[in-house]
Amino acid sequence: MNKEALTLIKQVAKTGETDLDLSEYGLKKLPDSLFELSHLKCLSVNDNQLTDLPAEIAELSNLRNLDISDNQLLTLPPELAKLSHLETLYVENNNLAMLGPSIAKLSNLRSLNLNGNKLIVLPAKMAQLAKLKELDLSYNRLISMPPEIVHLPQLRNLDLSGNPLINIVSN
Repeated sequence: MNKEALTLIKQVAKTGETDLDLSEYGLKKLPDSLFELSHLKCLSVNDNQLTDLPAEIAELSNLRNLDISDNQLLTLPPELAKLSHLETLYVENNNLAMLGPSIAKLSNLRSLNLNGNKLIVLPAKMAQLAKLKELDLSYNRLISMPPEIVHLPQLRNLDLSGNPLINIVSN
């Protein structure tokens, strides 16, 4: 475990700071002590070597912004859906091949970046993300897309570039 990262976590625990940046520490897993920081509002763990997010991510119940970009994530844990205050989620440049339906439970999500993954399809339940304003799905492997997502009421920016889209699926 990276000693500098552990020191930073201890410092944030002591000071009560609400933002923590653990980017570029070469982390292969998140330290257990991180999940004691339930007061955190912003967490960046981008550009590490994470292959999964543990279920304990749900302990960070006050998170508003989470950046897990530029890792090696294959899936997102269903427990992520317990982050009910989450407004911004960056998961770009990972290895996600699918999203579980639990993503739809992030009811306060305003910005979702899934650029540069391996997504082929999206769960239709994503249409429940009524507050979503920005959705970046560029450079995935999407061949079709549920039309409900395109018609999200608040959606202002939708990036589908770099996908082999054939059509928008209708039910």
